[in-house]
Amino acid sequence: MPEFQLAGADNVAFKRCSGFEQGYVMAMFFADMPAYESWSFDELSESALRKIKEDCAAFCADHKTLDFIDGNESHAGRDFWYTRQGHGCGFWDGDWEKEAGEYLTKRAKQFGECWPYKVDDGLIYF
Repeated sequence: MPEFQLAGADNVAFKRCSGFEQGYVMAMFFADMPAYESWSFDELSESALRKIKEDCAAFCADHKTLDFIDGNESHAGRDFWYTRQGHGCGFWDGDWEKEAGEYLTKRAKQFGECWPYKVDDGLIYF
C-alpha cells in the first residue's frame, strides 16, 4: 500500500508547523477528507489553521502531556487527531505505555470532535 502524501506539504506554513502540528494535520487529511476529492493543505482557511495551532497548543500545554510525548511529537499529533475524532486507532491502541495512553486519551477526548468541511470559496473550515 502506498504511503499517504499530503498535498501542499511543501507549503511554507506547513513547514513552519511543529512536528506535533504536522502529525495532526497529516492524520486529519488522511482520515477525514473525502476520498472522492483531493484536498490540500494550501486550501486551509486562516481560521482553520489558527484552530489547528490553538488546539495543538492547548493539548500540549500540560506538563504531563509533554513528558509523555517527548521524542514522539509527530506520532502524538496523529494520535491526538485520531483519538479526538473517535477513530479506530489513537493513544489507546497499544503504541503508548499504558499510563501514557490512558492519560493522553482522556486529554484528547476533552477536546471533542472537529470536522473539516469545504465551502463555496474553496477553503477548508471547521
